[in-house]
Amino acid sequence: MKQITILCISAIIATITLQVLWVFQLYERYITEYYMQTEEAFSIAVDGEVALRKQKSINPNQLNLRFKLKENMSSQELEKSRYDTDTINLAELKQQGVAENMVEAIAQLSQEMHLKKGRLPVLQRIDSIYRARLAAKATEHCILLLNRDRQVVDCLGDSLLRHSTDILPVVHKKLGLTGLYSIELVVLQPNNRFWSDNIYFVLATLILVFFVIGCLMVQLTTIRLKEEWLKQQQSHINGVVHDLKSPLAGTTTLLSWLSRDESNPDKKDLLIEAGKQCRRMSNEVENILSRAKLGERYILLHKTKVDLPALAQEAIHSASFCFYQKPHKVKLTNRLAQPIASLDERYIYSVIYNLVENALKYSDEGVQVELILEETPRNKIRIVVTDTGWGIAPRYRRKLFHSFYQVPREGKRKRKGYGVGLSFVYHIVRAHRGTSHVTGRKEEGSTFIITLPRS
Repeated sequence: MKQITILCISAIIATITLQVLWVFQLYERYITEYYMQTEEAFSIAVDGEVALRKQKSINPNQLNLRFKLKENMSSQELEKSRYDTDTINLAELKQQGVAENMVEAIAQLSQEMHLKKGRLPVLQRIDSIYRARLAAKATEHCILLLNRDRQVVDCLGDSLLRHSTDILPVVHKKLGLTGLYSIELVVLQPNNRFWSDNIYFVLATLILVFFVIGCLMVQLTTIRLKEEWLKQQQSHINGVVHDLKSPLAGTTTLLSWLSRDESNPDKKDLLIEAGKQCRRMSNEVENILSRAKLGERYILLHKTKVDLPALAQEAIHSASFCFYQKPHKVKLTNRLAQPIASLDERYIYSVIYNLVENALKYSDEGVQVELILEETPRNKIRIVVTDTGWGIAPRYRRKLFHSFYQVPREGKRKRKGYGVGLSFVYHIVRAHRGTSHVTGRKEEGSTFIITLPRS
């Protein structure tokens, strides 16, 4: 029970941890995407503001900006460009983080021309374009215009926001080619927007977590109650078994005394056989109590060299003795080349006894039972018990080896029982690393097949 409790608690912790990690990864992905959106919108806003300044300052009769690739320029143009034109070194601009391509370099050149003439960026215009790009996704932010010494020249919004710990990485953009000015965007993390955008996913996650926890708790409670019930049942069974010791001992003594003074040979044989059955039952009681005292939960085998045909004959004789008033016939067919096998004699006796007893019990008078011992191609032993009894419908076979299960029967065919015999057979065979199954049809008899390894 302690192991099951630890397993359930570990499963609950693992489920909660996985869900928390999933929400955290969802949050990180949301923040990353939002940062990329703000960075793109801010870059577009800055470039858009430059274009608006250019439109207002341009003279229609004068072309104020011309550019030409160096390899396409003549020697005279190259000589002239050294004195009255601006040149762009794209590799150097990339290294400085000013521009990544020629389009950005031309935009920065245009920005440089405006800055040299004292036309600084209009932050309200940048903010307007930025908000239009993000629409309803825009959160609290501030825009700062900085000079070469990183002193604030102009500010739009709360400048104290840059000292907050709950902000996205600052978006920094250089203005112009020479770095006279730069502009920064400080954005508050969209925590509230994350929860509002993902409320249904988070709620579904919480519902799933509580559902899994609830199922595990119900399962744990069911297992605990079942284990308590099994303990009480086992305690009751052990008490009843213990109370059988004295009556069995007295009955064994009485049968021994009666058989000693009996002159009728048939009656004497019956008394001797009954005494054997009582002594065998007394041994079973001792074994059950010993296992209960040691707290054993599994079948422990004590394998010895067993003469299987002789053991089968003894089990058949004992089972037949219990039905001596019912006409029947039990036949043993031995096809084993080597009769000796390494098995637990007491348990295999119980297997054969239970199978033969069931064949005689669930049948009409005159039933014929055959027990076959044979070898399989893989050097295993097969025990086959076939009868001409009532048979078992196919729909009942799946539960036939379950504890406390009995095939439903009506009228005169209803027999008193507890449904533990075949379950006991199944567990004994399984402990021997063998297999067990049943075939046959209703009203056509049944065939139980047990396969066991020789050692």
